[in-house]
Amino acid sequence: MVGIDARQQPIDLVKGSNVPPDLVLDASKTSVEEAQKEIAKLRPADYVGWPGVDGSFPHIFILQLGN
Repeated sequence: MVGIDARQQPIDLVKGSNVPPDLVLDASKTSVEEAQKEIAKLRPADYVGWPGVDGSFPHIFILQLGN
């Protein structure tokens, strides 16, 4: 799971949750190209398929996971 936000409070919240994302990116400090490279690093070297992430969850769902 990848968390992307430009606000520090949600970033800190998900980093400290019971089920933190595999990667958390600050959109205010990370370019699209840098984000794509970081996301690609999560895949095994021999991965064949679509680039990027498989899906997303609304932040409300993530907040509920932490409680």
